[in-house]
Amino acid sequence: MCIGQLDHVYANFHSRGYHKDIFIAIRNLSIHAGQIDSKLLNVIESKPDFGQFKSILDKPFWPGFNPLQQIDERLRWSEKEHFNEKKHRIWFNSENNENKCLNELTINPCQISNECAINFFNQTGFNGYQLSNQIFYLLIAKGLKCEKEILQILNETRSKSINDHVIEFCTNIHFELKKFQRDKKKIARIDQKFLELLLEQVFVCGQFGFVEFVDTHFIVAALSWQHPKIGCYTNSRPEGVPNMGISGDIGVQHIGVSKQEDTCLPHFTAVAAVALVTALRFILDPSPWPEYHSAADQLVTIDRIVAEDQYHTFRYIQWVRDAHFPSNMRPPAPPSVAIAPDLIAFVALLFIFLVGSVIAHNACTSNNSRPFGKQKQLYPFAYKKL
Repeated sequence: MCIGQLDHVYANFHSRGYHKDIFIAIRNLSIHAGQIDSKLLNVIESKPDFGQFKSILDKPFWPGFNPLQQIDERLRWSEKEHFNEKKHRIWFNSENNENKCLNELTINPCQISNECAINFFNQTGFNGYQLSNQIFYLLIAKGLKCEKEILQILNETRSKSINDHVIEFCTNIHFELKKFQRDKKKIARIDQKFLELLLEQVFVCGQFGFVEFVDTHFIVAALSWQHPKIGCYTNSRPEGVPNMGISGDIGVQHIGVSKQEDTCLPHFTAVAAVALVTALRFILDPSPWPEYHSAADQLVTIDRIVAEDQYHTFRYIQWVRDAHFPSNMRPPAPPSVAIAPDLIAFVALLFIFLVGSVIAHNACTSNNSRPFGKQKQLYPFAYKKL
């Protein structure tokens, strides 16, 4: 999915006036991500349930970015179920039939049962991962070109369009992020469990274009948890994490992979990657609403980004060349600097005229008419011998 995101970022924004080196780096990231993805596919192809998810795993999968939009606070639910996540999260939970609905969607594309339609489109009042998975399920269905079937379900059960449905659910997801946006010190002290959920929420609603979800503090918090050597995300901040390999909730520990607690968590690493690419989209395509431009000077001090010395740095003028202009108001790139032929001809003629004037003045002016009267001529002479 991250590969599809990067490809869409490159295709949609490379002609927006930013420096070409930025998009060369994006293309290289996509190629490198594709190489890693190929290695993972070689490992999981032998799994019995690989065929069920082949439609979204064997090629770059991404339904595309939605236009920028805002949430609507009038759609916030008055009551929500209590959320308490006690273990590491996987994308879809098998304990509450989420995994069953995902299998159904991928094996028979666009064939959504009544049970799954109720769970993912009709039920309201959830929060946490249950709520974000409702939007993520819609994202996968959209990527499988099931908009027609989804729209039919929503029209019959909720009398809503797909975008109205997304606005309602992302408005309630955003309410969970407000405590971090109101008090920036909370994001500085956030633990792994809540940061993992926050990044998934940024991803699922940020890709639908909601400008409220991408905050500078969220980006810095995500980067501060990245391991400086192996690049993944772990149970704790990277200062005390040894380089011990990969482990987590994908069930591949039997392939010589470490089972240590403080090593790479696949779900955490995945949501961090897609959330950061979502943030990249908003940097390259800034919001038309100035109040959502996150200024660097508003950052609070958090633990330093340990992996920062591994990043490639672009010069300021390359990165923010046309920043904060809406796409329909973006100023055109200035023409290349060059001297016009007409200017060169004018300067040449002026030089010839001035030289000719000086020569003519000296040739036509006699000694008597010189400004200081007649001047004594100098003659060679010989010294008299003494």
